[in-house]
Amino acid sequence: MFNPNKLKLFIALFCLAILSGCAAKQIDPIPYSHQTLAADNQRIGIISSALPETDMTYPGADCLLCMGAASAMNSSLSSHAETIDASELYQVKNDIAEVLTKQGKAVVVLDQHIDIDSLEDHSSKLPNVSDKSFRSFANNDNLTHLLVLDFDYIGFQRKYAAYIPTSDPFARVNARAFLVDTNTNEYQWYLPLNITQAANGEWDEPDNNFPGLTNALYQALAKTRESMQSPLAQQTVEEPSKLVTE
Repeated sequence: MFNPNKLKLFIALFCLAILSGCAAKQIDPIPYSHQTLAADNQRIGIISSALPETDMTYPGADCLLCMGAASAMNSSLSSHAETIDASELYQVKNDIAEVLTKQGKAVVVLDQHIDIDSLEDHSSKLPNVSDKSFRSFANNDNLTHLLVLDFDYIGFQRKYAAYIPTSDPFARVNARAFLVDTNTNEYQWYLPLNITQAANGEWDEPDNNFPGLTNALYQALAKTRESMQSPLAQQTVEEPSKLVTE
């Protein structure tokens, strides 16, 4: 006899299997080791993704009416978020290039932005190997390694429980930095970053310029820059520069 409940269960399990198969591989943090780039024949490219537009989001406002209410309540701050310039994060490429060239490494700063989702898929069951292929950078730019700065979110957040705010707004930068071998697609350094910063003092100033939150976001941007370059800068020594720009 046909059992609609069993059919629903089958469909749910089938969809879950598909979603599980499509999910991106979870990569745990991998500490940076200076032995990774110790060989003389290595050539390291440094590239970043395009910066996302600064934004305002409301985690926990999980229905359309909830989202509408949260957006209306924070409309001035949301509009202000769109005016903030986060382009200083592009400077991290040059920060890291300077660090690595002082260590005597051959470095190429790539001007184009990387779109990781558009890269060719790569299949591997090994835990620290990317599910995307970076081999095109070895072929096109003669790179043995690629250091990627990937920026996911820049802006403000305010937590909600449906219609009710459960926190003051705060600044947030969500990003990651990683070093990948362009031949094997193996991650040799992987640093996920979720940096939050509260405003110092009152956040809801009457003039809608939100200086406290604006300063908090710039502090979060500065922390992001420092967090991305500091693991590479340890034990830096002065050597002749091998920096190459393209």
